Amino acid sequence: MGIGELLWKITSRERYEEKVEKTFYRRQFDNVKRVFKQVDEMPGSVIANIQATFLLPSSLAK
Repeated sequence: MGIGELLWKITSRERYEEKVEKTFYRRQFDNVKRVFKQVDEMPGSVIANIQATFLLPSSLAK
């Protein structure tokens, strides 16, 4: 393997890792947005609404 191939693999790997990280955080953000959109208009506590709607324990609803 030459220097050029090695550098290409390193930069490709870095770009891949950056893309995965951005995609991961974007998915988390989108998921939180969907959850709050679902429970935003409900009366009462947001945490209680998340628990009831998605059948989650309080530790996960927080």
